[in-house]
Amino acid sequence: MRNFVMIMLVAVFAISAGAQPSRPADKIAMDVTAHFQVEANESKDFAIPFAAGEFVVVLDLKRSDGMSSNITGGIKLLKSNGSIVNDNILHVNVIHVINRSMASIKVASPFTARLRVMMDQQLEGWITVVPAAKMHFVPFGFPNGELLPLAIGNEQAKGGELEPHSWAFHTIKLPAGKWNVSLYLAQTDNNKTNLQGNLQQLTEFGVIEPNTEIHMNEVDLEARKERMLVLTKPRTLIFRVSTEERKLKYDITIEKAE
Repeated sequence: MRNFVMIMLVAVFAISAGAQPSRPADKIAMDVTAHFQVEANESKDFAIPFAAGEFVVVLDLKRSDGMSSNITGGIKLLKSNGSIVNDNILHVNVIHVINRSMASIKVASPFTARLRVMMDQQLEGWITVVPAAKMHFVPFGFPNGELLPLAIGNEQAKGGELEPHSWAFHTIKLPAGKWNVSLYLAQTDNNKTNLQGNLQQLTEFGVIEPNTEIHMNEVDLEARKERMLVLTKPRTLIFRVSTEERKLKYDITIEKAE
């Protein structure tokens, strides 16, 4: 009798343990941006139904402390019961205050999925899933995400002032050809000291293109650096200018290369 009771208790415990609900997940819809917060070394689940096809996950992140430092983490693709489908559909490892990453998912047959966002720092985030066939620029979730216009010509430079660890986005559609893109930085307090900032080229969807950065690190009142941009076809480009430790004036100039 004692053995029977023990077996029954073990069976009841096993049934109870197997019936435990999985962690909660926020329901999100296709092409609708969801805003969230995540603590350091924690994760956040999102539930979304997928039809068969290809989809793009857009993830915007901002450090909660507002400092330019590590942003590291990733996204797992799971079934609704928590079983892993892909343990690394997107990986993030950058140094900045903000970042946008994108990843593609190919789905063979319809299912309700979980996207598990896992981050190593305390971050604010925005996640959007878009059908690949309808892919478009998703507005940046973080502050100062509006796209400011650029123009061609030395007299058409565009810029302003940026606080420390801040940023601005500019956009332009350029014809095919060779172009000189330049970044100008200047002190706002006439103090000849560190002049640090970056200009990075982004795709039309807002993701950084590798090996396109203009990095400024001078000790001066002002400085300008440039690089050549070669386009084989017309393209819409986005540029992100950002500062480091000091408030700075900036402008971006795009000219036809000679």
